[in-house]
Amino acid sequence: MGEDNSENLELLKNILRENKNFLVFVGAGASIPLRIKGWYKILGEMEEVFTGETGNLDDFLRIHGYAGTASIFYNERNDEEFYHEFLSKQFTHKEGDYFSLQVKILNLFNIILTTNYDTSFEKAIDDLNDSRESDGRPRKTCIKHYLPHSLP
Repeated sequence: MGEDNSENLELLKNILRENKNFLVFVGAGASIPLRIKGWYKILGEMEEVFTGETGNLDDFLRIHGYAGTASIFYNERNDEEFYHEFLSKQFTHKEGDYFSLQVKILNLFNIILTTNYDTSFEKAIDDLNDSRESDGRPRKTCIKHYLPHSLP
């Protein structure tokens, strides 16, 4: 977090001290410094690959938002396997990469929900689980749970 966010970070820390049942939703933006594409660029490529057209993305986003636009493009092709393969390729990065933001988020929050296709949080969790205090105790234990890709 940059210096401009220090006041917000302190406010968040105070809120967390008062309420232990706090969940943070972390989106793909946390992985952009790892050179993973943002959703705007991905949806632009998705528009071309799934619909065969380009140039309408801004209109779709204004009317339907990001999730709605992705759904429209998905429905145009209606191929779940192709969709997941396409997204997996978009989020490919060097295995094991993460940086201080993922570690800070893991240390600040007890519950983190993310839709990331990349493995940055998983790697950070593994390394954090392996780290020890000077007396040998684990610094923090994090547990990973995975939700299914599709709803029933």
